[in-house]
Amino acid sequence: MLSTQTPKKVYAPSSHVNLSCCRLCKSVGDVSHSKNLFAKNNRALLASVEELYGSSLSQNELLPHLVYRPCERRVNNFKAFKNIITETQQSFERVKRCIKVSPSVPRTLKSSKVNEPTKSVLIERGYPGLSSFTFEEILAEMRSLCPTVFTILCITEDGMMSMFLSKIDRELVQVARRETKSVLIERGYPGLSSFTFEEILAEMGSLCPTVFTILSTMIQFDLNQDRNTVPLALIYAVIMFKRFHELSRVQRLPTVLLYSGNASKELIERLNKYGISMAPAMKPKIQENIGSHFLDHAVELVKEGKKFVLVLDNIDWEVKVHDMLFDRVATDDLPDNWPKKSLSDCNMRKLLKLSEQEQRCTKEQYKIFLGRILVELFPVFQFLSDVAPVRTPCRYQAEMSSCAPSSVDEG
Repeated sequence: MLSTQTPKKVYAPSSHVNLSCCRLCKSVGDVSHSKNLFAKNNRALLASVEELYGSSLSQNELLPHLVYRPCERRVNNFKAFKNIITETQQSFERVKRCIKVSPSVPRTLKSSKVNEPTKSVLIERGYPGLSSFTFEEILAEMRSLCPTVFTILCITEDGMMSMFLSKIDRELVQVARRETKSVLIERGYPGLSSFTFEEILAEMGSLCPTVFTILSTMIQFDLNQDRNTVPLALIYAVIMFKRFHELSRVQRLPTVLLYSGNASKELIERLNKYGISMAPAMKPKIQENIGSHFLDHAVELVKEGKKFVLVLDNIDWEVKVHDMLFDRVATDDLPDNWPKKSLSDCNMRKLLKLSEQEQRCTKEQYKIFLGRILVELFPVFQFLSDVAPVRTPCRYQAEMSSCAPSSVDEG
């Protein structure tokens, strides 16, 4: 009969093993939703798996090396639940240094105060004990000999809720600290392009185990983890965004989609109020963060000798009054606080109606433009080049005299 102490040697399986199956549960799924368990950036996950398994996992080319997302979430849940158990048990213990007993000497029944006989007031069973019975002395004994029990029994429902909420607040405050480097603080293009809800759940499970347990229980996360991943991560992202607006990685993505779909300003403001998107005023900042990434990429391509064609209709820019050119003469002294009235409130027929003088002036300018076109584009009319005016009359006639004559296309 073999002894349990007999050494054992582990061999590779004799039958063929599907290398695309999960190393933990042996199920087969979409490989794009899996990770290499033995990769360098997954060492923490491997350590959690080995701690849960109770032994190390061997890396062998004949054995699977993938772990799928459901199993990864289960491992993170087990780890978070273990942390909860540890914290709970520590809250029930009170450690006191024992001076008379050396740490290297195991405690015996004689040296253990716990095993010393205790003369409880509840052991008095005769007439003297019944005649002098008071509830106060029982409470005094419980307070001195069973302080943990006394504390738990004395906590009211409001007190228990206060302790619970205080623990949740400590977890969320820790995530909001910049030194924590939450995954929600990635606000540039790399953070938006590599966005996944799974990494948000992984952070919540490790940094906010109490919050994760409560929210996952409320939405019954374990019944359908693939379907409930997005709602759970979105709830966590909204909570953190409302507490600390720099944690806005999730909110920036719907903001970009809303503006791309020409959503109204009122809709975006309402979603921002609910914590789902950014405020409308953040649109330029988000565009700048995304554009700076592509601008750097464009610079690198130009250095490589690539060429570009700019389509002005696809460029989003803002032109202010002092940036405009009137009759090819810059006017920097014009204010930027116009217009004073919205075009939607203007009488466009009255605004665009020309007086007789304006109509005559416009006709004369059209004559000059037509003459220049005939002279420049038709050789038969070049003999009129000395007669056709070079410029149309304008308020900056003196300044325009120092400028080079414009072509027909610029007229």
